[in-house]
Amino acid sequence: MNMPIALIDSGVGGLTVLQKVMQILPNESYIYLADNAFFPYGTKPFDVLDVRLQKVTNYLISLGVKAIVVACNTASLHIESMQKQAKFPVIDVIVPTCKDVLSLTKNKKVCLLATDATVHSGVYQQILNSNGVEVVPFACSNFVPIAESSVSNTFQTKCVVREHLAQIAGDDFDTVIFGCTHFGLMKESINQVLGNRNYVECGDATALHLKQILQKHNLLGNAKSGELNLVTTGKATSLEKVARSLRLQFTDIKVVQLD
Repeated sequence: MNMPIALIDSGVGGLTVLQKVMQILPNESYIYLADNAFFPYGTKPFDVLDVRLQKVTNYLISLGVKAIVVACNTASLHIESMQKQAKFPVIDVIVPTCKDVLSLTKNKKVCLLATDATVHSGVYQQILNSNGVEVVPFACSNFVPIAESSVSNTFQTKCVVREHLAQIAGDDFDTVIFGCTHFGLMKESINQVLGNRNYVECGDATALHLKQILQKHNLLGNAKSGELNLVTTGKATSLEKVARSLRLQFTDIKVVQLD
């Protein structure tokens, strides 16, 4: 079953998920779609983003993919409508990430760093609160364009991160959730402010969950070497730069229009 697996995000953040997925499932082919023309997802009204993700899903269906990984926390809030469109697995990053958090936290208090949309949705809070975990939600939508611009760990970026996170740096949560896939690109800057804690990105848990889903549906591939094609609805500059910095081997980059 060597049809490709698609991963989507509004920009480069989902590449952090793709990196982990390719490590867990090296014998698959992949399409990564950066919807830069609609960047960022985290500040878009819910109904507007829902319509956009329907277009994205239809485009990926037309490419003959066998599964979609919504490698964006904000877009993951739309998972149900996307699943209704597709006749194959569509998985989000939120549920697998919450399971990872539950296995790591010892004092049952965690911090959620995410976009305004993800924080205000309350999805992480609902899942974790129902399992006895206190969540300190902290909106960081201003970090997303920084990560997208490929200057995630410069001196200027570290100053911005320090100023933004200073008010929670002394809190006693033992685990930090990167509730936006872009934030994995800023881990060094965030770690310098928040210090020695568990840092949970979406990639590892989502990759393992995807493998389980593919096994369940008999969709595991057996390609000798996976092929990666990058697609963007905007400019390819940042996508190519970050993909290379993560040492992702790709065949080409294509620019498409969904409108």
